[in-house]
Amino acid sequence: MLKGGYSETKRKVTDIENASFETNHSVVGYYVAKAWHLPEYLCQGIADHHKTEPIFSEQFAYNPKSKNLLAVLKLAENTCLSNKHLGHAAEHHEFCRIKNDLLIYLGLSEYDLEDIQSTVRDMQIH
Repeated sequence: MLKGGYSETKRKVTDIENASFETNHSVVGYYVAKAWHLPEYLCQGIADHHKTEPIFSEQFAYNPKSKNLLAVLKLAENTCLSNKHLGHAAEHHEFCRIKNDLLIYLGLSEYDLEDIQSTVRDMQIH
């Protein structure tokens, strides 16, 4: 198991994978999606799913379809507590870095986010 990507605030999981394997799951996912002839906006969203800070801070233009998919993905990761289940980390550092910009993009408040997450978590089978 790779350690550090979820628990460290500075190193991304893709950086750790690149150092170990000379590639990472975002790149592999992109090429799998391309091989399956998925639409380009899906392929790009897969490729960029750990590069969301500049996307949500609107440092550059980005395909709205890909951006919407990334927004849903990042909300789902945080709601499902992927940092705890996959990375054994107490905090989801990647989400923390994009949270304010993501909420602005989605037009959600902190209260809205808590309400959505509470509703989804209540629906989970235990």
